[in-house]
Amino acid sequence: MIDYMKFDVMWMDDVIATVDLKPANGGTPYVINYITTFNKQFSPNMEGHITLEELEKWLKWRTFPPTRANAKELLESLGMQAYNR
Repeated sequence: MIDYMKFDVMWMDDVIATVDLKPANGGTPYVINYITTFNKQFSPNMEGHITLEELEKWLKWRTFPPTRANAKELLESLGMQAYNR
């Protein structure tokens, strides 16, 4: 999974959501969406907890598959040495 506890979700140059993987009150990841356009929102709810399954599904949707034909070249162009969603 992700190595850090909190991150912003970007759409172009705009922060559209903040995800806190380990909120202070405990429980599952917590999301705050900053836009109302549903097709760009991180989750359907403007604010609240999401399941780890929802987070994993989103990450899979936003990254190329490790089996992609030019995966090695894409990783190199991103300055990465290994595939890690």
